[in-house]
Amino acid sequence: MLIGPTGSGKTTIINILTESLHQLNQPHKIVRINPKAITTEEMYGVKSEISDDWIPGIFSTIWSKSNQRSSKFNTWITFDGPVDTLWIESLNTVLDDNKILTLANGERIPMTENCKLVFEVENLNNASPATVSRCGQVYISASDLGYESVIKGYCNRRKAELNQNDHEKLKIIITKWFIQLNALDALEKICKDQVIPMENICYVTNTLNLLSGLLLNYSNKVLSDQDYEKLVVFALAWALAGTYENQDRTLFNEWLASKGAPMPSKLKENETIYDYYLDHSKGAADWKICSPDDWKPPEKNFQFSQLLMPTTDSFRAEFLISAILSIPKQTKNPLCMKSVLLIGGSGTAKTSSILMFSDKLGKKNQLFKRINFSSATRPSTYQANIEVECDFKVGKDFAPPDNKMLNVFIDDMSMPEVNSWGDQETLEIVRQLIETGGFYMLDKT
Repeated sequence: MLIGPTGSGKTTIINILTESLHQLNQPHKIVRINPKAITTEEMYGVKSEISDDWIPGIFSTIWSKSNQRSSKFNTWITFDGPVDTLWIESLNTVLDDNKILTLANGERIPMTENCKLVFEVENLNNASPATVSRCGQVYISASDLGYESVIKGYCNRRKAELNQNDHEKLKIIITKWFIQLNALDALEKICKDQVIPMENICYVTNTLNLLSGLLLNYSNKVLSDQDYEKLVVFALAWALAGTYENQDRTLFNEWLASKGAPMPSKLKENETIYDYYLDHSKGAADWKICSPDDWKPPEKNFQFSQLLMPTTDSFRAEFLISAILSIPKQTKNPLCMKSVLLIGGSGTAKTSSILMFSDKLGKKNQLFKRINFSSATRPSTYQANIEVECDFKVGKDFAPPDNKMLNVFIDDMSMPEVNSWGDQETLEIVRQLIETGGFYMLDKT
């Protein structure tokens, strides 16, 4: 069991270890499954109420295929999801000396030498002593990896994979703000009214993701050192204090100014860096006040209840969303999952901002799907909503028709029911689709 908070490097540790063993002529492959994204019946199998036939489960099928002595691979079945006693207690016979999976239909599948079980979890709050005593635990602290190595890896990747020559300049500037000036420590001391708790590594990755989106506007242009610092400071300001209330943003803005950040000149009273954005129309990174475009009423199909009026807040939200979603899908950037989360109270125009952003999508190569979550939304409901918009290609691949890009808008994402273990199962399959780019086909198990 690998135990540790989000962003501590659990997945990377597993990937590097298996790749190293592969290079030592010990072929390994990882089969990843999120046990909370499916029900216990879908995981282990269930007897059909209609035909009385046995319907195999996802894990039992994977287990049967992986435990073949004739297999050329050493398979690591990785459970990437919260632990609870409902699904993991069924593995007790596998984890003890018997090493046999016993199913409800009486089938017994023994474990072979070329198969291993790995659990990747945040904590063991809901695990029983019987389960914990059968596994070895490796705890990975958030401070073990830190974020300096993440910054170095990001800059090296820009040089190696994107053929960008700005990696050294970016490394110096990002290191200056995060390491030398300790922006995260300053944020913790200055700002108190946080909307959503986050790990330090998440602040860093959010900064790098937003910076990647901003730099796309200058891919064929030569920027000065001050322009690069403007881009880093803008991304830093939104990634760190963007999850705080306005009064805390003002305090963080004052801290940035006190450290010599290249702020917008001639700031009016009560104006901060959050009232500006970086304009790239002239080839440089120029500060420009956030101001929505002039609104024009629609010429036809005029419905007063559906009118959306752009505001300064919606302009800022659209700018940030566009920066993240503009990162090409082909970019080998494990930090960015090409997803954006809008947080705010009721009536703060989150839905309206996203709908206005969707109106500007190119209809020829973009699709837009809105899914409303409620307390009754189950993982299978979400999966069915995605599958109905996609065509199944050759093999197991599925994608939107005509090579279009599908943008999925999940409204009221926090609404699904929290179970007795403190998990939201519907959000687990959302995370799985974002992180791995797919899910298991329930009708083909």
